Amino acid sequence: MDLAAASVPFGQVPLAELRRSHVEQWVKQMATRGLAPGTIGTRVSNVRAVLRAAVRDWVIAHDPSDSVTLPRLRRAEAAMTLPTNGQVGAILSAADERFRALAAFAGLRLGEAAGL
Repeated sequence: MDLAAASVPFGQVPLAELRRSHVEQWVKQMATRGLAPGTIGTRVSNVRAVLRAAVRDWVIAHDPSDSVTLPRLRRAEAAMTLPTNGQVGAILSAADERFRALAAFAGLRLGEAAGL
């Protein structure tokens, strides 16, 4: 919580004057600095907890962090890659004739394909 509180550039802005754009700029700054999406999400969640408590206590009418888009958590190295035409051709050539359509086009994981 201390890291989140220390990192907000709008810490001196009165709650009544806090806008969604303040939170969006903060998220963008953290992403630009290279913080991991999970770290950004944790910090925003901590600040959201404070803002939601302020709404419940009628200090502010609404939570300015509502609907702020956070960076995606998926790592680039974990993203799916599509095979090239050459790779699909190699799969079709290597696969048993009975399983060619499944091998290249069914989207099976390795264990599922091996089971077949």
